Amino acid sequence: MLYQRDQQYGGGEHLCPVQQVWETGQPIRFTQTRYDQEGNARWLDVTASPLRDSAGRVTHMIEAYRDVTAERQLEERLSGVHALGRELVLSREDRQIAQVTVDAAVFLLQSQLCRLWLTDEEERVMTPQACAGRTESMNLYPLPLDDEESIVVAVARSGEPHYASTDAGQGNRSVLCVPLEVKEKVIGVLSTENDRPDGFDETDQRLFSTLADYSALALENARLYEAEREQRQLVEQSQAQLVQSEKLAATGRMAASLAHEINNPLQAIHNSLQLVLNFQLEPDEQHEYLKMANDEVERLIGIGTRILSFARRPRKDMRPTDLNAVIKKTLALAEKYFQHRHISLHRELSPNLPRVLAAHSELEQVFLNLALNAVESMPEGGTIRISSHSTENGQLAIIFSDTGHGISPEHLEHIFEPFFSTKDDGTGLGLSVSYDVIKRHGGEITVQSVLGEGTTFTVLLPVMQE
Repeated sequence: MLYQRDQQYGGGEHLCPVQQVWETGQPIRFTQTRYDQEGNARWLDVTASPLRDSAGRVTHMIEAYRDVTAERQLEERLSGVHALGRELVLSREDRQIAQVTVDAAVFLLQSQLCRLWLTDEEERVMTPQACAGRTESMNLYPLPLDDEESIVVAVARSGEPHYASTDAGQGNRSVLCVPLEVKEKVIGVLSTENDRPDGFDETDQRLFSTLADYSALALENARLYEAEREQRQLVEQSQAQLVQSEKLAATGRMAASLAHEINNPLQAIHNSLQLVLNFQLEPDEQHEYLKMANDEVERLIGIGTRILSFARRPRKDMRPTDLNAVIKKTLALAEKYFQHRHISLHRELSPNLPRVLAAHSELEQVFLNLALNAVESMPEGGTIRISSHSTENGQLAIIFSDTGHGISPEHLEHIFEPFFSTKDDGTGLGLSVSYDVIKRHGGEITVQSVLGEGTTFTVLLPVMQE
């Protein structure tokens, strides 16, 4: 549209750029929204430029309009796909990702049917994961990868999009299939159908391919997340089995002491009952011997309870834990073992320590293992010192020191490695398991040793946050 300088202009509701061009002498460009006779919005790209005479004066202004409705609609649809894609990538469940994808495709493309297929290389089939739209022709059966007639299989093989109008028997239908690719590998196919011939244009194909890319990435993320979760479960199960085997091994290492601890009350019970059964005793005497037998039975129950509590499989839940109580319980279990090995035990446990968040039974295993290792480093007897205190950086320190033979420097650097042991009959798992347990609790375990003088293990655990 060409305007002269003295021409009347002004156009009702819509911005007219003529006046601005006259006043500034500079071209302008902007987008304008208008509505057609049906009330549909149309977007126009408007450019207004000045025309000058030989003296440089603006004498005319030319205004050009370009309909950019299709481009604007594509931008809006692509924006919607990108927003959906960002949500998909955060999903962790493949079935949900597949269903959201096909639902979105039906809405964006106004198609009658959309299906998502995943490739199963082991079974050599394409398996349908989700379907949206028309259901009467829904195929929920796997497609063999050697199917020569299936468009879906052809796209999975070639990795190339496919768009065609085919004879459906009752009129034409348009079919659009795009591959789901991850790192140039086809993991599936997204297919959609429209009852109209030429039902999809280039814009639809672009949108569909973009949606497929997001879906493929989300599905791969979900697969990796599930694989990582399963691997983590296997590791946790293996660690739990190692902890359990070490508990049983520790119980075995104390077997002789435990047998002696159990035998003493059994002998006392036997003697008391023999006196009651075989001799004519006064009622008061009978009562005294029976009470002695009863006390020893209760003692046995306590011993059995401690052994079972220690040997049972650990609970998975982390609870507020009093470390001093765990240490005392562990030492009570090994008390007779220390006595039989001529070990002097010194405890310096700071009172009123803050609690830690921990699996109670796992810490018992760590502390017992450190105590037994200390005992076995002193075959002729010696001293174990166990202390606990708070540190300045918000941790609790538990220290096990012995006066044993110590660990050589070349062995010290491997001490926490699995299957490394300085003992001929050792499994090499005790300290490795202990190291993993403390790491899972957010702490650390260190060792210092001097040959001929002894060894010190320090366990640091974070204080539980209120």
